[in-house]
Amino acid sequence: MTTEEDVRQVLCKPVSVTGEIVNTLGIYVGQAGRPKMDVLYFMPRHSCNSNREFLKNLYPTYLEKLEDIEGKGVCCYLYKVEKIYRDIPSSKGLAAMGEQVDPHHLAAYETWVKLNKDDFINEMQVDVYILSPLCKFPLPKFTPGQNNANLSFYTLEEILSCGQELPVKIEKIQ
Repeated sequence: MTTEEDVRQVLCKPVSVTGEIVNTLGIYVGQAGRPKMDVLYFMPRHSCNSNREFLKNLYPTYLEKLEDIEGKGVCCYLYKVEKIYRDIPSSKGLAAMGEQVDPHHLAAYETWVKLNKDDFINEMQVDVYILSPLCKFPLPKFTPGQNNANLSFYTLEEILSCGQELPVKIEKIQ
């Protein structure tokens, strides 16, 4: 039986320059245990500074008008978390789990590693989130302050009712 501490609704986590990869492959790979609890939804947070072209392609006319978004985090998509593979040794990946792994998940993970080979640490344990797209927001949602590496957890109601400015909700990485 899971408790409220074990499961959160929406995880908002920075994805650095991997935002396009998340959208294409339908997975997110991050350091194991960050967060430790399960989540129902994943909302990747992009940095305006390092994802300018990606964001301009998603919202071409809207972002041209904005001048004060430098340094902010931007959320464009909401995903349903279908499955989380926990504590996977990145050097062996999902293949280490053998027949328990869906072949599509394995192929997506292997592609992720190839696309991120410069940033991938072979000795690191990772969590692999398998995602299904729910929606692209008609207009992006912005963090109220500077983007950072911390995690934010929201309820689905907060995300859907907040307009474009996300509520201030930060929890330190454990």
